[in-house]
Amino acid sequence: MADTLTPGPEIQRLLFTDFDGRPADPDSVVNEAFDDPRHAERVPRLVAVLRDPAAKPYDRFMAAYALTKWGEEAGYRAVREAAEAPDGAPWIGYSIDRRFQVDDTFAQLAEAVGDSEELADAKGTDAARLEALRSLVRIADSTWFDRNLAGALDRRSLPAVLDEIPPVVARALPLVTEHRDRLAFDLATQLAGLAGAVVTVDEPLAVRLADAIVDADPGPRALRELTDVVGRGTGEESLILGERLRLGGTPEVAAAVDEALASRAWRAERR
Repeated sequence: MADTLTPGPEIQRLLFTDFDGRPADPDSVVNEAFDDPRHAERVPRLVAVLRDPAAKPYDRFMAAYALTKWGEEAGYRAVREAAEAPDGAPWIGYSIDRRFQVDDTFAQLAEAVGDSEELADAKGTDAARLEALRSLVRIADSTWFDRNLAGALDRRSLPAVLDEIPPVVARALPLVTEHRDRLAFDLATQLAGLAGAVVTVDEPLAVRLADAIVDADPGPRALRELTDVVGRGTGEESLILGERLRLGGTPEVAAAVDEALASRAWRAERR
């Protein structure tokens, strides 16, 4: 595996070398593109790596990640195609989450989609960005995203994907209830993060999702995550949810509810 995670010569030139030709960390190179239009010169060669079935899976993933974060249509297309058959993505298994020991390449791609909004605006590719985001939401019942997918959902992007979230939660909750011991990661907390994102555009829906998650008896970590719905909400329904979480959770969950209410009050004072 170590050799497979060593970049090939082309990715070494494209993503391990900054725009002045100096060796650099690939994260720095990818992020530098937000302020340096010279990144566009590397796009065609990255697309070639991405589409080359003979290229190392690691190299293809690095190309997909960079192109996505740079707001390129080819990156968004790669995300959509990978989401159509997540287990068949060429780079599956080449990056592993340390906590759950599961693949985290989709989590990284979700982060890239979320971070790419500015460049997508500049390049006229925001419609493709939102379609890529929709494709990721559709697999949130089976694929590990950590908090990155929820973090990519904001007031601007949520309206384009909102209708995908309730079906995903509905598909996932039986797994949380009946097969929790066989799940590879904390699915309930991932669902709770989605509910916390939804509250910014549709509070009643967010509370309904949260109530359904609580009904599945998801455990204290997911209940703590759901306090985000309370903290980001503004209506009576989210306050009622807060009381339900306080009464049905652990002392740690009750403390998280208090924190959420304090944050909510602070935001209300600043409005």
